[in-house]
Amino acid sequence: MTSVDSIVESVIDSMSLDLNVYAVEVIDGNYKLWATNTHYLGENSIITLLEVNYTVVSFVQNTYLIVSGASAPIIGTYALRKPQYIYGKYLQVQQEISKKHDKDILPMIWRFDLASRTSPTARDSVNESEGSSRFFFMATNNPKKYTTESDYDNVLNPLNALADTFLTALARSNRVNTINGVTRINYSKFTNGGNSTTNDAGQKVFNKNISAVEVTVPLNIIKDFTCRVREIPVVDGNGFDTGFDSGFK
Repeated sequence: MTSVDSIVESVIDSMSLDLNVYAVEVIDGNYKLWATNTHYLGENSIITLLEVNYTVVSFVQNTYLIVSGASAPIIGTYALRKPQYIYGKYLQVQQEISKKHDKDILPMIWRFDLASRTSPTARDSVNESEGSSRFFFMATNNPKKYTTESDYDNVLNPLNALADTFLTALARSNRVNTINGVTRINYSKFTNGGNSTTNDAGQKVFNKNISAVEVTVPLNIIKDFTCRVREIPVVDGNGFDTGFDSGFK
């Protein structure tokens, strides 16, 4: 793992993804959870609240979720699962995730570098390495109910919220220099080659029904200026035996 990826993983770990449920209603056998921030959740997302799994049936972003589950949830603040992070070239990543279930890997953040990273030319630069990275934020879409409008409502808008949270956490990292010039592209039905709006099975990225938000970030990594504390062993008065002492008598 490169220093970039270890830093990105620490950034993802630091992301605030708390679901604050402030009211619960029973609606036709399901449960309506009122929440001010629904983050990346969309239709068919699975969330675990107090060890009970719930499936999102419908939602209005940052307003409420209607979920199905075995028992009624209670009001409270719950930490959502952090997105899966993966990095590398396309074929490498495809092989890694091909045998995994969507529910275990999505939403997912995939980092794909535009080019090799370089060392700064200025000798007094605080940067350790410089370059740009492409981050793809991905989640499952529903091909049976697909329209462009529904895909934005159910998948792309929540993914953009996830991208916003990631960029905020990235900017807070003390190992990342000032971020300028971020670009973003939405992919409704994420495919490689040809027309990205088709649903041809041979063109699906990772052979999955997913939509994605691509965020290109100028990612300059700052040198680690952390002062490391050297531990000095402490030896008490009984650290040497009498044989050692007798040699000086």
